[in-house]
Amino acid sequence: MHNHIVICGNYGSKNLGDELILFSLIKGIKEKNPTSRITVLSANPKETSEKYEVDSQPLIPAGIRSLLKFQFFKTLKVIKSADLFILGGGGLFTDEKLHAVFIWYLQVLAASFYKKKIYICANSIGPLNTWLGKHITKKALNKAGIITVRDKSSKEIALKLSIPEEQIKITADPVFILEPKEEKPEEKPQDEFEKTFGIKKKALGLEPYASSKTILISLRPFQKLTEIIINEMPEFIDYLIGKQGFNIQLLPFQTMKDDDLKLLKTVKEKCKESTQSKIEILKPSLNFNEAVQNFQNARFVIGMRFHSLILATITQTPFISISYSQKNSSFLKDNNFKEADIKPKQLSKEELKNRFKYLQQNYSRIRKDLRYIEENQKRKAKINFDYI
Repeated sequence: MHNHIVICGNYGSKNLGDELILFSLIKGIKEKNPTSRITVLSANPKETSEKYEVDSQPLIPAGIRSLLKFQFFKTLKVIKSADLFILGGGGLFTDEKLHAVFIWYLQVLAASFYKKKIYICANSIGPLNTWLGKHITKKALNKAGIITVRDKSSKEIALKLSIPEEQIKITADPVFILEPKEEKPEEKPQDEFEKTFGIKKKALGLEPYASSKTILISLRPFQKLTEIIINEMPEFIDYLIGKQGFNIQLLPFQTMKDDDLKLLKTVKEKCKESTQSKIEILKPSLNFNEAVQNFQNARFVIGMRFHSLILATITQTPFISISYSQKNSSFLKDNNFKEADIKPKQLSKEELKNRFKYLQQNYSRIRKDLRYIEENQKRKAKINFDYI
């Protein structure tokens, strides 16, 4: 048992997916080791400490200005006192943002300096297209005693970096261990179908929101893809409202750097005036149950953010992925759901319409498939905690 565990990742950055990862890691650790002390290295230690009721300290800084504040001495002291250093999870090692790879390497380097046990947990690795990105990632991975990754592609990249195969385990995103909050019986009126036929809709792949006329959409800015989204998505949304009769909810996952909210507002403004009343931009939330409720209330999901796919899977809500990153495509490939995968070069209003028609035509089967995927991913996600 580890008396003091340090968790380090992209926490405190107003990103729903990363906050759900942290929530699931803390939950899993407390269930396995109830007496362990947990410290989280965060971009916003005060907020993280208050939200999760754990100790929190700043990340080791990568910039000169941050270094000169000398706040990192407390962080080093915390790392020195730890029994286990966990980096992850998430898509931390990709040179889509090369500076981020360097930031995470610094955290690992500090733990290595104090000869701590290092566990790189539930990461996606790649894409790595630069020599420097590969070099820094290899140095970081080599300092870990165990590495768990969320997909086969990440393991293949790690192997190409000469990481020993016995150190790498394929698991799943830890968010899959979380259970959606069940509605209280008195708050959920008996369904007329179930009352009449005595059969639960869930057993038929129809439960719980098969009659919903809401489509939930998650978009994020990303390089040149942002312009394509602004050009193609408004006409597709107009089609969903005008021809298909749906209401649209736009859900921001991140509201600091790479601000989803700004892009969602732009997309809404470019839709027809006649459809804008049917488009709602949801309030940003970093709460699991609130996020899940949004997905449960939707009939379909169009997602860019990786955890929009995870939450759609958990709630068995048929979805399309606009796969801006390798981690999206890898998740779909590993789970035999490539029909949902739209690559950046494929993105157009016509391709979105075609994939959407596929979801409509195969709705019940896809829900059953997602239930199987969710169960399988939950089992794999629990393995992450076997190494703690």
